[in-house]
Amino acid sequence: MVKGINSTSVNNINFNTPVKSPQLDKIKNTTSQETSSLSSAVTVDYNVKIPQSYTKIGIEKLSNGQEIHCFKLSNGQKVMIAPMKSPKTYVNTYVNTGAMNENDNERGISHYNEHMAFNGTLGTDGYMKLGVGDVFRKVAEMGGETNACTGMAETNYTIGIPQLENNDLETAVAMQAAMMNNLAMPDDMVIKEHGPVCQEINMYSDIMPVKANNIAIKNLYNIQSTSEDLVAGRVDNIQNIDRKKVMDYYKNNYYPANMITVITGDVNPDDAINLVAKHFRGENKPNPDRRFEYLKPINKTVRRDVISDKAISTNATIAFNGPANNDAKGQLAVDAALSFLFAKSNSRIGAPLRELNSNIEPSINKVSTIPNDGIAIAFDIDTTEANSEKALKTVFTELQNFKIKDEIELQQIKNSLKSQNQDKYENPDRLNYMIGSNSLNFDISNVANQDKIIDSLTIKDVEDAVHNYLDINKASIAVVHPSTETAESLKMKYNNVNSTTGSAISFRGRVQSLPIDVNKVSNYKLNNNYDIAFLDTPFNSNAKAVITYTPQTKIETKPGVPQLLTRMLKDKTANKDLSEFNNYLDNNNLVQEVSVSDMGEITIKGKMPSENVNEFLKITQEQLMMPHFDIDTLEKQKGVLKELYEHAEPNPLDGILKSMYPDSQLGYTPEDVLNNIDNITINDITDYYNQIMQNSSATVAIAAPMTDRKVMNTVLSSMAQMPVVKSNQPQLLDLYKPTAKSVVVTKEAPHAQADIIQSYNFKNNGNVEDLVKFTLMKGILSNGDDTGLFNNLREKEKLAYAVWADYDNDGNNARISCNIKTTTDNPDTGEHTYDNIQKSINGFNRQIEKMKKGEFTDKELEIAKKEYKAQLKGHAYGQENGVKMIDKGMHTAYGFNYANDMYKVIDSITKDDIKQAANYAFSGKPIYSIVASKDTLAANKEFLNSLAE
Repeated sequence: MVKGINSTSVNNINFNTPVKSPQLDKIKNTTSQETSSLSSAVTVDYNVKIPQSYTKIGIEKLSNGQEIHCFKLSNGQKVMIAPMKSPKTYVNTYVNTGAMNENDNERGISHYNEHMAFNGTLGTDGYMKLGVGDVFRKVAEMGGETNACTGMAETNYTIGIPQLENNDLETAVAMQAAMMNNLAMPDDMVIKEHGPVCQEINMYSDIMPVKANNIAIKNLYNIQSTSEDLVAGRVDNIQNIDRKKVMDYYKNNYYPANMITVITGDVNPDDAINLVAKHFRGENKPNPDRRFEYLKPINKTVRRDVISDKAISTNATIAFNGPANNDAKGQLAVDAALSFLFAKSNSRIGAPLRELNSNIEPSINKVSTIPNDGIAIAFDIDTTEANSEKALKTVFTELQNFKIKDEIELQQIKNSLKSQNQDKYENPDRLNYMIGSNSLNFDISNVANQDKIIDSLTIKDVEDAVHNYLDINKASIAVVHPSTETAESLKMKYNNVNSTTGSAISFRGRVQSLPIDVNKVSNYKLNNNYDIAFLDTPFNSNAKAVITYTPQTKIETKPGVPQLLTRMLKDKTANKDLSEFNNYLDNNNLVQEVSVSDMGEITIKGKMPSENVNEFLKITQEQLMMPHFDIDTLEKQKGVLKELYEHAEPNPLDGILKSMYPDSQLGYTPEDVLNNIDNITINDITDYYNQIMQNSSATVAIAAPMTDRKVMNTVLSSMAQMPVVKSNQPQLLDLYKPTAKSVVVTKEAPHAQADIIQSYNFKNNGNVEDLVKFTLMKGILSNGDDTGLFNNLREKEKLAYAVWADYDNDGNNARISCNIKTTTDNPDTGEHTYDNIQKSINGFNRQIEKMKKGEFTDKELEIAKKEYKAQLKGHAYGQENGVKMIDKGMHTAYGFNYANDMYKVIDSITKDDIKQAANYAFSGKPIYSIVASKDTLAANKEFLNSLAE
């Protein structure tokens, strides 16, 4: 499941892929390795009584002093607890099983079991009794979030709660324990769950990067499978799953010695382990017949090309077999190598591929539960058909010629990796995953010692990682091409380029704490009108920055100008070309992001060691004060933008915005940009940039350790030298225009699912009380038990896998939207359910009417309030989120108290307030936007015509 829409992680589906069964000897030899990577100090003792006894293995410390308390229950289950001050506490259980433990004719049953974990428990033997959907409801009642994810060799379950009540932690632990050890698996729910899981499979069938990745992983490990998607499985496999099959899988793989529970957040370790020992009392023994698949990595490069009528751009995956699951140093050496290849501004592969307008994303994923088996390293490429072979050749050439220049370059990468770890350590969600997932692979001390291992890496270690694990002679390549290609045209392109490539929760509530600790924020307004806020973060040695220039008047321009300005500001300055600019970023361990919004707001975000804030400000000032706009760069970026937009996936939101903002850059579509781009001149770029800089206020938000004031003094001194800007006087731009009549926008796409949005716009005045009302209304409409779209259209009617509500603001225009992705064409069975479009829209309208009539419960409102409180705290926690929230507040009348003021209002909102908000928001005419197959739209022509007025 994916957070927000409760679905399975695409990343895990991409990479966690099954392999063939090992020999019996290999299974026997690895059982003890899987279950005792922490310590063998506790002997597994089954049939224990309540509560479990446990042994404390010890305490590991991370480089920032963060403690990890390590325990082992007497039934063999490991428990890790990391106490930390955070707005949410996470209880996660990681199960050492996934798609590689399945038979091929049951492919997808691991993922199915994950779904069934949310469909009720027996409530016997002292476990918590849970009905269908109770997990979602109970976690929502605590203001929390729940999630689950299935991969090739790992399944994990998450409950994140803000601990607003004293017993919330025990509730979360008891709930997750029941899910892991006491599932009901009623026959009727096993059958009913066929629908949502099949919907999910169809959703992934439309995603071409997933297709390419699955093909590459299959070929990398010689996997013989009839399933296109190795984690999701086949529709007919899912439809044949019954209670016995899923219960057998559950018993064979969900045993205590095969699980790790990790708790990160505001807890006392001794209290927390006693709760885990009380509730996690599973007695299943390891099953000697548990299925494994035998990895057979290829020993020569193989390639497969596929032509798909669903492809718009060209998607490729290059996959390699990496270091063993239990090789911590080998994996960190690969991490370092990938930083050289992709993360640096002048990266070996990332930079030249950007010149080809090609995006590449590397990933490392576990594909086997056997400790000595290798991890998969995958490069996913999104490119144009014309540049596909050039992109592949670039990757292989750079890998073959990989060398590290000197120790200085290596130290830059080491510093970057350690800086990334610092950010993970302050985030309870990311820290939890770091501890849990890695503890399935090797001893937890390797996690605690990551920075030491990184420091030990030599040039030879990193170069060897590339040559041994990214061997171009042992690569699995898969390329999915659009249907405009033929076998002959692909062969011609291959030959022309002369490519060298071959054929996957403390016992005390903290209700009074607010999202932003204003005692840690200081504010300065300089004589040149720069408005600067500092957030003191003493436990993170890094720094994060957001610098924003906001037009105080509406500035219009041609379609495509904001996008081109974004790219040109990043391309070069008057003093530095692109290579020199990127070298400066790499040499100072800076990560910078520049963007120009559709309304002309320029935002520069930065990440850096706190001692390098001055270097970040220097390069940013150079970009802003000395930009270099020349015709050659403009023409180059026009070509890049054309390729991006020509291969953009159709998005129903484009139709909504086009109807809501006609003749404005907020409503310009990719088609508008393509039709106008050749008419854009260098004067258009220069004039637009000058209008922004001459009519904008400027705000700066910095998060860093402020103990010695070095960062503060640096920022104040640097910003005081900048030219005068407009005074920061937050206002709402006048963008609202009522929708006079209902509009239906359709777009054809060869998708198995129809992507539908039904949206209403209304005037927004920007005060926090109204913002809170509409956000709570959206929460009830999206996730309410009786009233919500998810529980009704997905859980009850099985119309879709993904369904939700959105609420957004642009100036004084606000919009509320209902969204769904519903299957209309089933590629596995050939069945059509074209009437799902009408059922979905009728479902939207039914739930909207309930909101307008106030037919939602006090409980639904209370849950929405808790969820919103948790979101506000989460969105302001940590350096990166903290500066974003402070920056957002500085552009409102509430300043950096913005999030706190919203938080304070939440409890005052009543049912009548929400009812009035619903009647106001839904008083206008709707705009419908639908992306679906040609046959689906034809079958619904009469119905869609009836919606328009």
